[in-house]
Parts: sequence; C-alpha cells; structure tokens
Amino acid sequence: MSFYRKILQRYPDSYTAQILALDTHCSNLNSRLISALDSIDAIRLSHKQELDDLQHRMHILDARFQMMKNRVKLAEMERDELREGVERLVEKGGTTTTIALLEAQIARRDIELESCRPYSHVLGSQPNEAAGAAGLFGTIGSNDVAQYPLTKMVETCLNPESLRTFPYEEGLKVLEETAGRQRMLQTEVASLCEKLDNEKKLVSEVITSSNLDQPEVTKMPNRIPSAVSGSRISSTVETIEQHVHQLNIDMKDMQAERDNVADFNPSTTNGDEQLKRCLLLEEECIRRRKSEQELRQKLLLASTAEEDLKNLVKRLQEQLHDHNSPPNVDNTPSVNDTSFITPTLVRVNQIQTELEQTRSEVDRRQVVIDELRNQIALLHQQNQNIEENG
Repeated sequence: MSFYRKILQRYPDSYTAQILALDTHCSNLNSRLISALDSIDAIRLSHKQELDDLQHRMHILDARFQMMKNRVKLAEMERDELREGVERLVEKGGTTTTIALLEAQIARRDIELESCRPYSHVLGSQPNEAAGAAGLFGTIGSNDVAQYPLTKMVETCLNPESLRTFPYEEGLKVLEETAGRQRMLQTEVASLCEKLDNEKKLVSEVITSSNLDQPEVTKMPNRIPSAVSGSRISSTVETIEQHVHQLNIDMKDMQAERDNVADFNPSTTNGDEQLKRCLLLEEECIRRRKSEQELRQKLLLASTAEEDLKNLVKRLQEQLHDHNSPPNVDNTPSVNDTSFITPTLVRVNQIQTELEQTRSEVDRRQVVIDELRNQIALLHQQNQNIEENG
C-alpha cells in the first residue's frame, strides 16, 4: 500500500482516479475469471461422468455382441449339421421307399398267388374239369385268356421251380388278370344273391296272399269291400294306441322327474348355491320345454290319426245308412256288421278321453314350467341383490 500511496502522491488526482477505476475493473475481471474456471471444472466433471457411463454401456454392448456372435456361430453349426442329417435322411428315405415298394409288390404278389390256390382243385389233372373251368373263366375274363391258358397260369403260379424263371412283367400281368376275374366273380355272386333275395321276398308275399285269400262269393252291385276298411281302421287304431302309450310313458317319466326335484327355500341358501340352483332350474326348464314340444308333436299326430279315424267311421256310417245289408255268405266283416263298428266307436271314444287327459297333462306341465321360470327370475333377482350388497 505504501508503494501505491507513493505513486498516487507523485501523480495528480486525475491519474489517481483512473488507477482506482482500473483496479476495480481488474478485480471484477478476476472474479469473473474465477467463476468461469469453476463452471469449466463442473462441466469437465459432468463430461467425465458421461464418458464413464458411455464406456460402461459400450463394454456391456460389446459383451452382448460377442455373445450374439457366438450364438450365430452355434446356429450356423447346427444348421450345417441339420442339413447334413436331412441329406442323409433323404438318401436313406429314397432307399427305404424303394425297399418298401419292393416289399409291397412282393407281398401283393404273394397274396394274389395265394388267392389262386382255391381254383387249383378245379383245374386238376382231368381234362374235362380243366376245360370246364377254362370255359367258365373264358365267359368272364378278357381276350388274353385265349392267348395264355388259365391252366398253365395257375400251374406256373403253383410250381416253385417255374417261379425262379417266371418273368416279372408277365407275372404282374397274370396277377392283374386274376384279380380282375376275381372282382368280376364277386360282382356276379353279389348280383345273384340279390336276385335270390328278391325271389324269396316274392315267394313269401305270394304265400302270404294265398293264405289270406277267402272263398269267392257272389258280388252285390252296391257291395263295398269292407275288409280293406277294417284293415285301415285297425291300422289307424294301432297307430293311435302307440302314440297314446308313448305319451303315457313320457308323462310318467316327467312326473317322476318332477317328484325328484327337491324343495327350494331361497332364504337358507347362499349365492353359490343359488347360482347352481338357478342353472339347474334353467336346464330343467329347457329340457321340459323340449319334452313339451315333443308331446305336442305327438299329440298333433294322434289328433290327425283321430280325425282320419273319425272320417273313416263317418263314411262307414253313411254307407251303413245308404245300403242294405247283403247276405253274409262268408266270415268277412261287412259294412252293416255293427259288431265290427261298435267296438271301433268305443275305442275311438276311449282314445278321445285319453287325448283329453294328455292335453290336460300338457297344460299342467306348462304351469309347472311357468313356476320354474318364476323361481329362476327370483334367483336372478336375489343374486343381483347379493352382488349389489357385496
């Protein structure tokens, strides 16, 4: 300070003010330089940290790259091994296929040769038998039989010494001809069996019709063949009886199933049990709906049969009122035979009663189905309440 004071004392006041201003400016520059150096150090430190992070990531990526490179090498090695294995398999497969084809041809030839053996007793040493067999196959076979006799073919097939010198192509030709003849024989046998069955059916029908024939009677001008009507009535009655019997069986089954349904108390069951019960009731409702549809279809069929029977009875009654009764010369029931009509009418009334009972049962089952639907709706509502409260 003494040095500066001496300098200041030596110079005038104007210089002194300039020196002080320059000193202040230098101190400001010095402080700015120090702050710049501090910021440079901070930036250098952060840059160093970033470089360290990047180097670490580079080492990790390098390690992963080496690992992937090793995997690629292993995959290429496996690919080469698989390619070699596939080539070997293709070579072996071709050989195996050739062997399999040869074995199949040999097996086919053996089977077809074995199929020739049943004809060996026909083509025996007697010339008449051989000629008859050759004639039989000549009517069925092709034109090649005349060129190569069947007796020589079979003898060649059955002779083990000739098999060693038998040409392969000629053997295949013989086998194909034999197989063709065998197929034609099978077709002819099937057609003959079908004709025999048809003849048996015709004979049985003729015998049945001859047993049902009645002695001839004098035909009246207004006589109507009532036997046909009686057969129609009996068949219609049997059909209705079968439908009613089936309806009774179905009703009994549904009653048993309804009795087996347990009593349900919604207040004593939890949510899971209610859901299970709801599902069971829905299944029961669907099943009952299907059974109801089946019952309605059967009821419709029975109603149709009933209408047919009523129309038939009505026609018979009209014919009974329109025509006089001819002399009953045979045992065939006539139109005016009330002993034949009355049981039919009684049976029709019984069938009507049973049909009404069936209709009432169907209505009752509809009520049961409605009750089940109400229970299902109640269960759904309770489940919704439980879910809302839960």
